[in-house]
Amino acid sequence: MPDVSIFKLGETAINVKDSTARTNAASAQSTASAAQTTANQAKTAAQTAQKAAEAASTAAQGAASAASTAQKAAEAARAKIEEIADLSRVEVTYAQGTETVTITTTNHAAEG
Repeated sequence: MPDVSIFKLGETAINVKDSTARTNAASAQSTASAAQTTANQAKTAAQTAQKAAEAASTAAQGAASAASTAQKAAEAARAKIEEIADLSRVEVTYAQGTETVTITTTNHAAEG
């Protein structure tokens, strides 16, 4: 059977005598090309996933910072409320029967 194809790999010549071998080689090349395409797509998907993970990490750090700021604001508000509760106030009462005006001072915490 005459040579169907001759391939050169470097200095080596490969003689293919069977047309089936040439078909199988072409099929193998096609499969390899498809595998390369799939590998490239997987690489792109991995890069996209990496970027999404980095964005999620940044968002989580921002949320943690916002939560910390909110906690500090809540603590400051509570301190103000406690400060206001301790402020003194003046009560004025009038007794009509004796026509007496009474002025007393108390604080909010004393009512408790």
